[in-house]
Amino acid sequence: WPKRYMAVAACLALLIVGTVSITTLNVPTQPENPSGMQSGVLNMTNASSADELSQLVGFEVQDLKYVPFDITEIQYTSYGGELAEIKYIGETQNLVFRKAAGNIDPSGDFASYSDTVTLDFDSISVTLKGESGTYALAIWQDGSYSYSMKFSVTLTKTEWTSVLEAEV
Repeated sequence: WPKRYMAVAACLALLIVGTVSITTLNVPTQPENPSGMQSGVLNMTNASSADELSQLVGFEVQDLKYVPFDITEIQYTSYGGELAEIKYIGETQNLVFRKAAGNIDPSGDFASYSDTVTLDFDSISVTLKGESGTYALAIWQDGSYSYSMKFSVTLTKTEWTSVLEAEV
């Protein structure tokens, strides 16, 4: 009899652990949204140029002046007619540039980064976020618009300075 009860107890324990695990796996989690931007599905509209993208979002959007890699493709996207995105695609890395009206974080990146540093360019302060002394994300505002740049390959503070000097 003890062997039967132990086998039944083991099966029940597996059933309980499996149920709890599956329930935990299926619970959707949403990142914090400190920017205040509305989350959800936005109407995405592709454009063929920065000029066409500007018409879609209602403010001027320009191609970046300096991208530190060879570009193989450029994608222009409007999100909800409020956020402009230009994605520069290269062989080994990508760069996503975003611009939105107002004082928000347009990056869509709500990850926690261990390293944060500020670079000052005249009247503009740019916040870099990354890990271990290299940075993937830059965010700044100019009083009317908010901007972000995110590289798929991290850059040093010096490399970011070269990229941002052309844009800020």
